[in-house]
Amino acid sequence: MVGALVILGFACFLPPAKAGPVSACDQIASDVKTAVAKDPSKVLMIVEDALVINEACACEIVKAA
Repeated sequence: MVGALVILGFACFLPPAKAGPVSACDQIASDVKTAVAKDPSKVLMIVEDALVINEACACEIVKAA
């Protein structure tokens, strides 16, 4: 699972197309970043939970973690 997250993370590091309003994925990424900062030892559990809830935001979730 960790290898898949690393590969997905590297695949998602593309520059954003343009700046715009905050999307739902941006908000989820912010929540993930905050949760990981509070308890870094639970990063995999936080990422897994976020992906189960919103798999369409996978790139943003992995980058935030």
